[in-house]
Amino acid sequence: MKKFFSISTIICCLLALFLLSGCSMDGKEYPSLSVEISKGDSAREIHAYWNDDTCYLYLPSYCSALESRSGLQDITIAFNGSRALSIDGTDIDSYTSLPNQGTHTLTVRGNSYDLLVYYSSGVGTIFIDTESGNMDAIYADDTYKEESAITVYDPQGNLDYASSKDKLKIRGNSTATKKKKPFTMQLDKRASILGLPVSKKYVLLSNAYDRSALRDVLYKELAADMDFSYAASTTYADVYLNGEYNGMYVLSEKYAPEEGRPDLGADSFLCSIELSDNLKEGDTTVDSLIQDVFLIEYPTALNHAQLKDIENILQRFERALLADDGIDPKTGLSLYEMIDFDSFAKGYIIDEVCANADASLASSYLYYNAQDGLLYKGPVWDGDRTFGNQRANSNPKALSTASGHGLKMQLTTYYALLLEKEEFLDAVYDIYESYDFKSILNSHINDLEDKIKTAKVMDDARWGTGYSKIEEIYETQVSTADDLKNYIDKRIDFLDRVFDGHFNDYATVYIFVGESDVNYYYETVKKGTIFTHEDPSLTYINIDTGETVDFTDPVTENIAVRTE
Repeated sequence: MKKFFSISTIICCLLALFLLSGCSMDGKEYPSLSVEISKGDSAREIHAYWNDDTCYLYLPSYCSALESRSGLQDITIAFNGSRALSIDGTDIDSYTSLPNQGTHTLTVRGNSYDLLVYYSSGVGTIFIDTESGNMDAIYADDTYKEESAITVYDPQGNLDYASSKDKLKIRGNSTATKKKKPFTMQLDKRASILGLPVSKKYVLLSNAYDRSALRDVLYKELAADMDFSYAASTTYADVYLNGEYNGMYVLSEKYAPEEGRPDLGADSFLCSIELSDNLKEGDTTVDSLIQDVFLIEYPTALNHAQLKDIENILQRFERALLADDGIDPKTGLSLYEMIDFDSFAKGYIIDEVCANADASLASSYLYYNAQDGLLYKGPVWDGDRTFGNQRANSNPKALSTASGHGLKMQLTTYYALLLEKEEFLDAVYDIYESYDFKSILNSHINDLEDKIKTAKVMDDARWGTGYSKIEEIYETQVSTADDLKNYIDKRIDFLDRVFDGHFNDYATVYIFVGESDVNYYYETVKKGTIFTHEDPSLTYINIDTGETVDFTDPVTENIAVRTE
């Protein structure tokens, strides 16, 4: 593989700033600026971004990887065919280097603007150029795939991947509604990108709900550390869409059983527990006796008989879960003859340690392996709604996935039913005891924080620190690496006590706002103690019984209430 930039050779950078028709931001017209960095026949054009009379120039990691940005040869700067431009008072004819990181003064025909220059560092760079030259059709239809040219460089500027026959589409559910959108990249041919396993499909996670940009990778790395059923490999990359910087993303494998991720044989299937509100036209589903619905992810082509077989496998599992003795009354099969015990226990521990708000409620995966006839928990999905990233799981000293209630008042989680089985709880105790979660998680945070520190500064400059849904709704305080470490320390101290054989000594209080499905607070207390966080101005109604709850009485069991 040839190197795109070489320290030992002369690098030619062509810095060109063009006034075209101008770009419009909030009704104002600004000069259209771009930077072209070239070596020989290879060139990448990067467009500047305007916001509130300020021009932002975001440069990729391979620029900061150079030993020096000064003394570059053959720099030419053109502005509408003239040289009526200066940076920090220096006429463009005399400007012989790429600007250093920081604030500069850009003067254009007597008009001065702040020019903020950022250099990323330590992460790869993905350039995506759509056939249309814009993102309009992709943003308008989340099922639309547009032909695109994708070019990838590693942090040092090595060309890692290039093709002009790839495709790009929107991915995700609620994250797809955010301004910084997630994507699926479908390559022309299977390839490895930035060191990830060979695949034809990759996902770009936007971290639109996660100000720290650490949670998803941290969640998946913990799953990998625990040798969970399957955990996708991830890395970070800066993404440029049609030449404009769109932020730092998590590049992740896409689950693809047809490519062995996870490795499923004939007559096997992969499904997710899903909310019906998230379904799209054409989705294949089967009914659930406990959850909202099962979305069948694989195989993609099923006849009626095959779909009925899948429904029977899933519903016999649910009937056994609901039975006190763990035996399906219709088939006589035991729960422990149907599931891989280890994967469900590990899945619960991972979701509980990470306080995953989606656990067993939405985008929560199961797969059936026809070779051994067992249902497995996994693989793990997106981890952006973990570790106190919303009001519902902001309390580190609460059991976030063990109650019979979650995002939807009417839904009971699989974990809640499994934890009623003594054998399952004993397995959880044994597995939990074998890991030093505080040490594992803090070590990963330190490594990840160091890797993305500079790239995240650039991402924050592009999108701000408040672009997440959580900022808009919940006022979360767990937004930095230090916040995460503090949250994890408190959470693991709490869970160490719970899983030291005392799970059944605790009860959780879930409080929903009015008729809303949003769980805005919960707290786990020792059974027989008083819940002290109620608001005396509110009336609390037991969701299951409809009766008014008097919190001056000790809490003796899990309870979900709504406020009036």
